Amino acid sequence: MGCTLSAEATPPLPPTEDPDSGKHKVVIVGASFGGNGVIQGLLDGNDGEILSPSLHVTLLDANEEMSISAINQYVWTNRSSSTNNKVQSWPLSNLRAKRIVQDFRVGTAGTVQELNWDQKYLEMKDGKTIKWDTLVLAPGTVSDPSSVPGLDKAVGVIDLGASKDVSNMEKQMKKLLSNPCVPPRVVLVAVTRMPYKCPPMPFETVSLIDNVLRQAGEEVRQGVRVIISVPAEFPFGGPKVKEKFCKALKEMDIEFWPNHLITSMEHEQIVEDNDGDSVAASVSSMVHSHAYTVQFEVGEEKTEKSAEFDTLFCTFPQRAPDFVQKAGPCNKLGLIPVDLLTNGIEGHEDAYAIGDVCHTLLPKPNKPHPKAGEFAYMMGQQVAKHILARHDGKPEPAPQERKGKCVAEVGMKGNGIVVEPDFSAVLANPEEELPKFNITEIGEAAVEKEAWINSYLERFFGKGNYELFVADN
Repeated sequence: MGCTLSAEATPPLPPTEDPDSGKHKVVIVGASFGGNGVIQGLLDGNDGEILSPSLHVTLLDANEEMSISAINQYVWTNRSSSTNNKVQSWPLSNLRAKRIVQDFRVGTAGTVQELNWDQKYLEMKDGKTIKWDTLVLAPGTVSDPSSVPGLDKAVGVIDLGASKDVSNMEKQMKKLLSNPCVPPRVVLVAVTRMPYKCPPMPFETVSLIDNVLRQAGEEVRQGVRVIISVPAEFPFGGPKVKEKFCKALKEMDIEFWPNHLITSMEHEQIVEDNDGDSVAASVSSMVHSHAYTVQFEVGEEKTEKSAEFDTLFCTFPQRAPDFVQKAGPCNKLGLIPVDLLTNGIEGHEDAYAIGDVCHTLLPKPNKPHPKAGEFAYMMGQQVAKHILARHDGKPEPAPQERKGKCVAEVGMKGNGIVVEPDFSAVLANPEEELPKFNITEIGEAAVEKEAWINSYLERFFGKGNYELFVADN
């Protein structure tokens, strides 16, 4: 799945865009968390309000609206009545960054088709080209189901990180809430590959599934066997984080399958009526067949294991977008390897990658650095410092104080776990230090997450310039 360079180089196109050749041209691809972090970092490096007059900054995004995947869980659990239970999004045209940068393009005009390293330009979907002196790639990733045999052909599998799958998840939950079956229906929430978006998300999902089932009655909950599988011992945090989450799973009677790598799957279509319910759902108890057969390799011994499931929710494998793949900077995971401290792209000067599209490891304990959402934003801020230092001929900036906050809805009645990772010591001394984690259990986790979402929306759009995200509590 890694990137390859084409055998013949594409002849360079003559640049059609060359704004103010006397300024240092910074081009940022991606106007979500990472891209906005870069803009804020460039502002902080000047006076906090405007960009340095020696820079010409271009911000691009293939989308016209911003969505935040943390909102999805409020929709499929029916807690977003303010938007008629639809996934909320925000026009990028309202971004604060649009009023700051010299060049802002979204949609077709902001879609990159080709990346030319030698000539330092981007070819856009609308036929124009954009030159850069410094390039920052923060375009996010695309789902890559083809990397798990059978996943791309398995109808009805839910991609947990995809807003487009939220309505399908609602339908699947409706089926689970229908009359009990004999034997019980079996639900799997699976991490297919690592790294993946938002480490706590699968654990939130499986907990919320349990909550929704229990709210429908104990008989309904007893009629569903709920399982979560991961391809590692535990996919994020340290031993204390694992202990907290595993304790919560046990209390909810959710099975945890560690070290389970999905190697393939098959799908058998089950006949349903127009509402998505089983044709025989009017019968109080019915015998049913499972829709998915999943093959695993378990543990270091890679023991083969087969299991059947009625409903399958997955974190889909992720890879860089096509234009990045064709340009060649990716590793075998289909992501861009970057330096831990600078997010610089290996083998390319004045080029950086941040957010989901990048890949970097914490040397101890040799696990991927989190890179979604808040971490993409912080990476962007630090990249901006490196851009300014190189442009001004100053020493490299000090390692970043990098502390994050992950609010996970886990458990009954809105309870949750807040994980606050601190990578500051690791960035200061990568070969010796370990990440630190502060873990607290809280009530009203949904309220805490709502506040977190709105805090970033305010950073991106400016106070009063966006529609608040409001959840039912």
